[in-house]
Amino acid sequence: MNRTKIVGISTSGSTKSGTYRVSSQYASSIVAAGGTPVLLAPMTNKDAISDLVDKCDGIMLSGGVDVSPALYGEEKLGSCGEPSEERDSFELELVRTALAKNKPVLCICRGVQLLNVAMGGSLWQDIPSQLPNSICHRSSEEPPAEHNVIITAPAIREKIGFDSEIFAVNSYHHQAIKDLAPGFDVTMMSADGTVIEAIE
Repeated sequence: MNRTKIVGISTSGSTKSGTYRVSSQYASSIVAAGGTPVLLAPMTNKDAISDLVDKCDGIMLSGGVDVSPALYGEEKLGSCGEPSEERDSFELELVRTALAKNKPVLCICRGVQLLNVAMGGSLWQDIPSQLPNSICHRSSEEPPAEHNVIITAPAIREKIGFDSEIFAVNSYHHQAIKDLAPGFDVTMMSADGTVIEAIE
């Protein structure tokens, strides 16, 4: 009998707050795809992180608080949220280790921003103030903002089985990729062409 694939999911929260958490949608999506989700609490020991990556078939970096601008050489703007040094440090080591071991990595929202920074890219700290002509990516009220994205890589459209290259997505981020890290391609943009929405 073949075992299901184990996918480690990074979590929000901190040692200081006393809790680590993640939206149930991350885990339920992995289960629906036939995998086994495992929640990963931050740690600092590099050997332990390497061992953790070895035990997982893939890694998912989840959404959450802003990535520290210090990691890409910028001063923090007032519109940038308070980062988590504990989470940043853990996820940087986690994703770099996973890529070095050729493990699949799926990054969502903050996750793709962290991935880009980990591999040498930078971020817009705040879309509304730094890209004021961009469409709305985060609503101050529920439900989340919604906007169109355009697939810029035809192979991606074939992989996900979409008929159209333009489709609507929910959006709840105010940071985004600015300088793309070496070795990555942009696969989706906001429909107005101002914000990178997905990379591979």
